[in-house]
Amino acid sequence: MSETTDQPIAGLMIPLREGQLLVPNVTIAELVGYVPPEADEGGPDWFLGTIIWRDQRVPLVSFEAANGQTFDTKRASERTVIVNGTSGSDNLPFYALVVEGIPHAVRVGAEEAVAQDGDVGDCGAAMVHFSGEEALIPDLIKLEEMIIQAL
Repeated sequence: MSETTDQPIAGLMIPLREGQLLVPNVTIAELVGYVPPEADEGGPDWFLGTIIWRDQRVPLVSFEAANGQTFDTKRASERTVIVNGTSGSDNLPFYALVVEGIPHAVRVGAEEAVAQDGDVGDCGAAMVHFSGEEALIPDLIKLEEMIIQAL
């Protein structure tokens, strides 16, 4: 049985170098300072390597590069968000995304996020206009499949 609700969803706006992501807040495990990853030679450009978080190795990726946009790896980044794996794979309980600021909490009602036309890229689900800002809702399952293949 499928149920719908008029209750707002708790979300996070996550700033990237170009644009921002809108995700449910339960997606993010933690915001941490950026630490250069241990590089992984021979992987895709968007796979930056691995970092240590809570005594475990976590893949670090650039969402922008995975989504088909340019990402300058030589430019210092500010922060990293640790993402809870949503695909259900035991191989990827967490992964990390490079971000450019501090995510801020939002409450998204059913009528508030208005779909926008445009290219959402390889890992995007939808572009929305919300509270005077544009944001990309990512396809995290697709991104996770890409990370698992890269591992």
